[in-house]
Amino acid sequence: MALDPKRNYHTVILEVRPKQQSVHAFITLLDKTKQTDICLEDQDIYVVNPHSISRIRCYMNIVRDSLSLLKIVDNYITFKFLTNNTPSSLKTLILKFFLII
Repeated sequence: MALDPKRNYHTVILEVRPKQQSVHAFITLLDKTKQTDICLEDQDIYVVNPHSISRIRCYMNIVRDSLSLLKIVDNYITFKFLTNNTPSSLKTLILKFFLII
């Protein structure tokens, strides 16, 4: 399901659990009505130190959208996603990353 650029999205980490050297993340984007819109699962998120998020590699593909990692500061992850493949549709998502070990 593609993201609707007209909606005001909130981002929530439902669960993060360790999986050997990586963690398995269930990421759900919620719109302002709190209805689940899309779920991104098992996105190959890697941490150097399981107790501090110092490096994360994340690949996410959404139908007709691209979502890429921008930066990580104080456990907040900033993503950018492009809708309709036009520069004017560039949006930014900021989410809180909860590491549960």
